[in-house]
Parts: sequence; C-alpha cells; structure tokens
Amino acid sequence: MHDTTPDHSATLRAGTMPLPDRLSSRDIATALQQNHPPMDWSWEDPQRTTAAVLVTLTRHQGAWSTLLIQRPNTLTHHPGQIGLPGGKKEPADSTPLATALRECHEELGLSADILHPLGAMQPYDTRTSGFRVIPLFARLQQPFTLNPCAREVDEVLTVPLRPLWLQQQQGLPTHFQGGYHYLWQGRIIWGVTAVILYRFLERLQEQTSCASSSSCLAQS
Repeated sequence: MHDTTPDHSATLRAGTMPLPDRLSSRDIATALQQNHPPMDWSWEDPQRTTAAVLVTLTRHQGAWSTLLIQRPNTLTHHPGQIGLPGGKKEPADSTPLATALRECHEELGLSADILHPLGAMQPYDTRTSGFRVIPLFARLQQPFTLNPCAREVDEVLTVPLRPLWLQQQQGLPTHFQGGYHYLWQGRIIWGVTAVILYRFLERLQEQTSCASSSSCLAQS
C-alpha cells in the first residue's frame, strides 16, 4: 500500500506550518534513522525484561497524531494509565518490530499491512519494573478500523503531536511522579510513554533545520 500523506513542500518553504505537522513521513523516517538503530535483538539486556512499543503516526484532521491507550482500572499493572500499544517479547517474535506489531494487533486490532515502519529509537530502561523498552515507529495508513481488546484497553485516544510539542517548547514540568508529563484534555500522559514522546519530538526538532531546506524536502 502507498503512503498518501500530502506533499507539504510548498508550505514548508513558506514556513507557515508548525512543527511537527510540517514534516512528511519521509522526514520523520530520516530523523529516526540518524540514530542508525538496529532492528534486531542486539539491544537486549540479560538483566532486564525486553519489551517493544509502537508509536503509530497518522494524519488526523490535517495534523500528525498518535494512538494512545487508556488502560482499564481493573488491571494489576499500570491500571488507568495512558500508554503506547506494546508489550513483552515472546519467543516467536523475530524482531522488536514483530513484538510491537503483534501487540498492536492484539490490543487495537490493527493489521501489519496498514502499518508502515519508519524506524526506531534507543531503548529506555525503566527505573522500578526492570524493563528495557524499545520504541518502534510506524505510519498508520488511512482508513483504518479499530477493534480494541476490552480486557486491555478501556479507551483509545487519538492524540495530536502539536500540543505536546508546544508544551515541550514551553518547558515540561518534571514534578509529576518525578518525571516528564504532558497534559491533554484533562488527562496526564506520563511515565515511559512521556519519555518516549519527549525524545521523539526532540529528534523531530533537530530534523527541522534539514526539512526547512529544499535539498531535504521530499514527497511522502
């Protein structure tokens, strides 16, 4: 399937679109690949439990958004928290991307054929639970239908990146649970999810200078 993101080259040259919406999916992939991350299990730490999460990126009402999950309050682990689709590595998972795609299908009902991998970022080691979390990124092709697993998902949130980026530019407060957090529609996005989004938006900020020049612009 083809990526159908509109070409924003003219708008980029005019500088009228705010980050991160000015970037094409190819710009985002380039920003992620600056890390030259491995797509295998070489990031594993034998002292930690390996997990992978998927940051899904889709155009919603003309802006980049990501799908986050509100966990049910009945869960033993992370009840009521907002997080990214993902979970622990299983023996049959050949790569971190395989883990992320499998979990995204199990939790949201999204099939791998409408998720176009863009890259990965360095893993994040949790401070208390002993996990090493590998963040993967994929473009979510429109249209799509969600079929969330009621046992694991209380609500699916379509969260635009722009307000998160604006909060980041204004200086994210770090007092909630001792770490970064974002506020969105009266909800708190914190923990590993906030750290991953923070690092990702930082990477996009670094990509802006490249994406603003004609030599770096590309149709998505």
